[in-house]
Amino acid sequence: MQMGNLQLITLWAGDRFLGGTANLIDRQLAVLHSVAEGRDDDAGVDVGILLSVEMVSRAAQMRVSWVDLDHGDYDYKYRLGAQDRSVSYLTLRRRSRSRAMQFDPAMAPFAVKATREFIRAQDPDKARTAMAQLRRHALE
Repeated sequence: MQMGNLQLITLWAGDRFLGGTANLIDRQLAVLHSVAEGRDDDAGVDVGILLSVEMVSRAAQMRVSWVDLDHGDYDYKYRLGAQDRSVSYLTLRRRSRSRAMQFDPAMAPFAVKATREFIRAQDPDKARTAMAQLRRHALE
């Protein structure tokens, strides 16, 4: 499924969900950024490699010049032809862990809406940051 600059790829075996990946496409730089992935590790197949192959295939059809497979030096990335690249990132954390400073789950719909607006505005950096924050709070 493609919605503007957001691409969602899902893999199913009948009615069993095996995995999915969310990607942001930077058309100006011709880059596809893999930003979120989930998979069933008990599926009996390498869901990660299947999703990645489909993602790379679609990227080629869109004439994307390179695919950002996100952080991590996993073997499957090298099997797809990945090359190491130095990247930097900044993590900011609040010192206070008081309830007042924590993410309020009631605000999730507004956070999702803001993320969609970043995607529509073709601002992949802000969209990726927002999705990472949502993902982190969903796991807490």
